[in-house]
Amino acid sequence: MGAAMENVWLTTVELGMGIQFVSFPMEVPGQWDRIVELLAVPDELELMAVYRLGYLPESDKRPAIDWTSHERKLPSQYVFRGTCATPETRWDEPPADR
Repeated sequence: MGAAMENVWLTTVELGMGIQFVSFPMEVPGQWDRIVELLAVPDELELMAVYRLGYLPESDKRPAIDWTSHERKLPSQYVFRGTCATPETRWDEPPADR
């Protein structure tokens, strides 16, 4: 799955398009099921990831990350130092210059 998505990502960028991983449905309980329903994913298939693709005006800059989202999970919930018993906490706050 990872290699296939990397190829889609690289090809999209090569074509001059924008691509964005949409993580919100996975972060909020019940939203993933809504996406599966919206896209009419049949029971024999499993939705693994959601991306947005499209052409962007050359004048547009990449938007900043919305660090204020109350739904965003902290890096320490996924990043560990040495073992899973030691969460990495130094990345849990956004940089002060943002």
